[in-house]
Amino acid sequence: MRCALSILALLLAAPQVLAAEEVAVLPAKAVEPAKTEEPAKTEEPASEPVDPIVATRMRVRELGRTRGVASARAVREYLRHEEEVVRVEAMHALARLGVRSDAVAEKLHRRLADEHASKREREAAVMALGAVGDGRDVAALLDLASPDNEDRRVRVAAFRALGAISGMKLPLVHARWTYWWRKQEPAAEKRVHEALAALEEAPGSDGARLHEAVIAAHGWALLEIVKPTIERWLDQRARRLGPAACRLAAYLRLGDMAEAVVEAGGGLRVSEELRLASQGAARRLGVAQSKPAR
Repeated sequence: MRCALSILALLLAAPQVLAAEEVAVLPAKAVEPAKTEEPAKTEEPASEPVDPIVATRMRVRELGRTRGVASARAVREYLRHEEEVVRVEAMHALARLGVRSDAVAEKLHRRLADEHASKREREAAVMALGAVGDGRDVAALLDLASPDNEDRRVRVAAFRALGAISGMKLPLVHARWTYWWRKQEPAAEKRVHEALAALEEAPGSDGARLHEAVIAAHGWALLEIVKPTIERWLDQRARRLGPAACRLAAYLRLGDMAEAVVEAGGGLRVSEELRLASQGAARRLGVAQSKPAR
């Protein structure tokens, strides 16, 4: 009986063993990689042509964001552009740069005197004059700030320009500003003349820097005297007045004297003080300075 049961068990297990062996010898079915669909190519839209006037305005605006005399001179050329929006952009850029130049001031006054200039252009010219002007422009700005001026925007711009030139903060009242200038002009003239004379007499004295500070603070009011004096000090290459001249040219933002400032610090016989003053002034004016010869 036990033998029969053992045989029966073997017969029942045999098919399962064979099935397992058959499965073992069957070749494995290759698994195909999933197909990935390539993204559809999208055509880039054709770029629209840039308006040349817009491109010019952007170029002028970018020049106004860079510091230096070269940028101011480049922007100055756009004051003659045929498009008003470009001229206005150039005036805004000159106001941001703040480099003083006789040529720029002359062009701004010419634009203000032009009867065909728009209100927007006149307003921009006034604001630019506040950044690059000096004491010689105060009278014209006071006239523009007069209550007789019916253009309120230009009138307010004139008050702001007066504040930018002088550093004063007064109410937008024409009488207040007129009174201030009546007192300020002779006082500034006296201080500047005294400081120039004292500095020229004893540039190395203990009070020399104090005299420089007076000229830097009030020189804008008498720039027609201060500027030729600084030019003479630089031209003499006196080595005693040269450092003060470089510093004052930078303080007063005299763009017309940039090359003279750089030249003053060149050469082999230049003192270390003059060389450093020249380099510092060149950096403030945004002028490249060549390395001194060894």
